[in-house]
Amino acid sequence: MVELVAHHLLAETADATIVDVDHLVLGRGLTALIGPNGAGKSSLMRILAGFDRPLGASVRVDRQCLTKLDGLARARLIGWLPQSLPMAWPLHVRDVVAMGRFSYGRGDAGGGHKIDDAMVECGIAHLTHRTMPTLSGGEERRVHLARVLVGNAPLLLLDEPVAALDPAQMLHILARLRARADAGANVCIILHDVQLAARFANRIIGMKQGRILFDQPTDAAIDAKNLGLLYDTPAQILTVDGHKIPYFDQ
Repeated sequence: MVELVAHHLLAETADATIVDVDHLVLGRGLTALIGPNGAGKSSLMRILAGFDRPLGASVRVDRQCLTKLDGLARARLIGWLPQSLPMAWPLHVRDVVAMGRFSYGRGDAGGGHKIDDAMVECGIAHLTHRTMPTLSGGEERRVHLARVLVGNAPLLLLDEPVAALDPAQMLHILARLRARADAGANVCIILHDVQLAARFANRIIGMKQGRILFDQPTDAAIDAKNLGLLYDTPAQILTVDGHKIPYFDQ
């Protein structure tokens, strides 16, 4: 299991949101990062992935300083899915997924099988010979997720991995991510669907105005007071078959 430890994260985003997180540890399991639009969730994840480097911040992955890792070493440790990733060329789907194996070089024995497995895992095997411009938004999202997963990085930072997916695909993808977490991976995902976070996450971090409002195991985090404060909207919690189901009432 690869652990991420971050200290003193202070940065101003392009939209003037201040990300101010003093201490954060991500370990084994599936962590859901939730919160209102503009809370700084994507900005925080970019810092954790090493794409933004605020002055004075410290991020260590597998006890190594993130800023001192070269690109290949970082790619083998961290799988990063940004919120959007436009494609400039009409590449074939399988070629896009194969990009996720670049850190293994030319001697990537068995890489072809891993590409096939990742495509099956994300439900896109039937799209092998399609080109990216011909795909729907949901299909394109699953292609990019497969590209991340095929690298088999032990730490996955995924910004809205189920955006644009239909309900069946959302459940399928989140079940696969939870399975990876249960097998030992460290998975952190940004979600806007709080019910899905309650169903699949081991831990939930609520972020508001650039700061962490709560960071708790899922059963404790799914609380009417927590969610009401997070979204400035009255929240209620139903319990069905022992599972908490949050919903909001304007």
